[in-house]
Amino acid sequence: MKKYTLLTAVFLILMGLAGSEVLAQRAQIDARDGYRWRFDARVQFDGAFYFDDKNTLNPNMFQRRTTFRYTGDLGRQWRARLDLDLAGIPEMEMRDVWIRYRVPESNLFFKVGYFKPLLHTQNTVGHARPRYDFMERSVANVFTRSRTLGMSVQYYQDQYSLNLGFFTQDLDDGRVMGANTVGRQVTFRGSVAPILQDDRWVHLAIGADYRDPGTTNDAPSLVRFRERAETRAGADRFYNTDRIAGVDNHIILNFDVQAVLNTIWLGAEYTTLSLNRIDGFEDASLSAGHAFISWAVTGESRGYESDDGEPARLASPIRSWGAISLGLRYSFIDLNDKDIFGGSGSHITFGVTYYPHRNTWLQLNIGHADMDEHADGAGSFIGDDSFQFVQMRVGAWF
Repeated sequence: MKKYTLLTAVFLILMGLAGSEVLAQRAQIDARDGYRWRFDARVQFDGAFYFDDKNTLNPNMFQRRTTFRYTGDLGRQWRARLDLDLAGIPEMEMRDVWIRYRVPESNLFFKVGYFKPLLHTQNTVGHARPRYDFMERSVANVFTRSRTLGMSVQYYQDQYSLNLGFFTQDLDDGRVMGANTVGRQVTFRGSVAPILQDDRWVHLAIGADYRDPGTTNDAPSLVRFRERAETRAGADRFYNTDRIAGVDNHIILNFDVQAVLNTIWLGAEYTTLSLNRIDGFEDASLSAGHAFISWAVTGESRGYESDDGEPARLASPIRSWGAISLGLRYSFIDLNDKDIFGGSGSHITFGVTYYPHRNTWLQLNIGHADMDEHADGAGSFIGDDSFQFVQMRVGAWF
């Protein structure tokens, strides 16, 4: 199976490269009909060194991402995407695969396929083509579901956006559902930018997520939440609730505020999760959040993308030698409540990003993690630990 997966990836790449000239000509010929074809790739290499205490964390360097993405506008209303990650060759990871329809003469979109539910900013932007100065998402990402099968409807104007999605259970989720059940998920996010200028804007958003894992009294499903300590190269998931029995449903609320003032970008998110459980189990509440500030030392600013209600990437470097951005982030996580002991902790990360030009970047992160006695990876590590790390990334998008 792995052999065929590799052959499929190679076939897609070669076909894309070999046909690029022909398709480019076709795009020009059919431009009046709204046809356009694009192919891009992203490559990232990460490395990290750890100053550990109780747990031994080994320095490591690895290939983080090697993605190939095809996007096609098929007429004026239809768009399709295929996004694959080959970093795990000979296995291949399927990323975004969807088809989208735009209602004519409007900003109303319908999408179906395999993609991320739009719940909060941190999950949907920035790490394949960086917007943050931090290599890893904060621990506040713990409750966010990754890509899954579903459909969504989206509407936006310049200063606000609305997104509603309906999704099914996906096994590659990190939150293990029970066997022979069918999960359901409804996700809503609304954003508004009361101040919106080219280099000055304020953003407010709220996200809500309802999930039913398909629990019954006869066969209760199992749900699990896990998260890394904001580093991946040589460290696993210290925060781990293990499998939580008796979850009837859970509700997530996310609150997000961000602002840009010329070269300064700051923001904060808070996420809370309420576990509603069947008879015989106590309801529980878990939470996580972060706050950050970023400064473009070389004078660049960043705009605002109204469609998804999120910050744009840093503008192209003003100086011929590139651009530099500095960031500082504080984050916390609390997965302890009632009979659930997934661990709690706090993190501080300082990040530097250098852009030789807009599509190439080098990142350096220095971080500190401080975790309680329950942050032991469900028994895989020693709890009550703290450590420091230095991690680096070299990336390109082309």
